Amino acid sequence: MISAFEKLLSNLHLYINADNNTLDEIEKNILKINQSIKILKQHLADFDKENKVDQQKIINQYLSYNKNINFNLDYQFLIQEINSKMLDISLPIYTVNNDEPVWVDREDTLNIIDFILNKSLEAYPDNNETLMSLDESLVRINSFSDRISTFKNYANNYEIIINNHIYLENDMIYRIWSDNSKTYLFLDKEHYIKNNLENKFNKYELDLYNIGTYFPGKHFQKQITQKEQDKISSISINEFTNYGWGLLSQYILVDQGYGSLDNNVYMLVHLKNVLNSILKNMIFSNYYIDNKTKSEIQYHIDSFTFYDEKEIELLILEVLSNPLESNFEIIGYLKLKEIYDNFGYRKLSDFNSILIESAHLNPNLIKELKFPND
Repeated sequence: MISAFEKLLSNLHLYINADNNTLDEIEKNILKINQSIKILKQHLADFDKENKVDQQKIINQYLSYNKNINFNLDYQFLIQEINSKMLDISLPIYTVNNDEPVWVDREDTLNIIDFILNKSLEAYPDNNETLMSLDESLVRINSFSDRISTFKNYANNYEIIINNHIYLENDMIYRIWSDNSKTYLFLDKEHYIKNNLENKFNKYELDLYNIGTYFPGKHFQKQITQKEQDKISSISINEFTNYGWGLLSQYILVDQGYGSLDNNVYMLVHLKNVLNSILKNMIFSNYYIDNKTKSEIQYHIDSFTFYDEKEIELLILEVLSNPLESNFEIIGYLKLKEIYDNFGYRKLSDFNSILIESAHLNPNLIKELKFPND
């Protein structure tokens, strides 16, 4: 790639028809670029020799830059609160076809939550139905959102494209790209098989993924925030706000009745998404700040949750692969949900309208905004 670029630069003058002064200026800039390329090539050569990155140094710089953010959350309180809410939903569903359980210890509570979640998430389409499932999911979300004036008629114009050569990270279902007229969702069917993601097309998981990732979540918020090209918001995105909004947008739609008769199951699956986000932050904090071992972290998670060994290992791997991203979602979510919970129901449309235009702002700044009728 670099060699091809160097060759292109060396022949650039052949494709430019300009006066001598302009050509001289171009030549000066090409020399500067070539010097930068030389430095880059040396850096890559040194990197190949060492084959390592000082991850802890990067983490320390990240923590120093965000020193006003508390990365150590009250994990025991947050996890117990989520477990309690999940049990409130799971128990009535469980007793429909089962006797009232007899509690001995906390593990019995976790087993009921795990049982109902597994039953709810066990059904998903096969690989040749993924496109249809995705389209049906987006139709459900748009149909419900049309009844919420804030999000009305925003995400109807999309196209789903199968492209088995698109790059997707391990847990991604699709890649999104938008122009002025349409949004494109690129899928890779082989990706789902390779990474065992077929279960992500379960109705509940898929709908919540689409809400958080596409509409009215992260991608939609970026689109609305960046629509004014001459403003600073068009180039600056605050990851804590954007990721937090993605998770909060799931809660907002479910809290307002999304899923109708299945609303309680959607809330249960959403709460597991929140729990995942809490655990990712906990893994980051335990490993990089408290210097705990993977075994210690795994034991800690196992004692608090209904997750099996494989689920915990995957969470730890995900955090260690992308350590910085593991904090954006839950920290942003907790900040924004605190604001959301303080709003009266009649004013939620004001909250939604401002949040979808504020991906460039830190959650603490959003908290200081003056909302209508304050």
